[in-house]
Amino acid sequence: MVRGYVSLAVGALLVLVAWWLDLHNNRSLTFWLHFAGGLCLITGMGFLLLRNNETELDWALYCGACVVMLLFAVYIRRWSYLVFGALGIASYLGHL
Repeated sequence: MVRGYVSLAVGALLVLVAWWLDLHNNRSLTFWLHFAGGLCLITGMGFLLLRNNETELDWALYCGACVVMLLFAVYIRRWSYLVFGALGIASYLGHL
């Protein structure tokens, strides 16, 4: 359970650093930071989802977080988040 929270924290930190670098005209250098941040976020959400007792509410929250990731991808124009969000939604639909 701690792994999920650590992964979410590291992912959020990487995303914030990458976004800050994007705002300061270093957009070409931040792909890997965005990629690693998105991977940490989706992995952390997966860890928290697949803990002992996942419920339908947990899966719905996971899908909602993935939709937010899709919207974030469109807002900052980074397609790595779009891919991770789509994979999360596909896993939710596969669960149904």
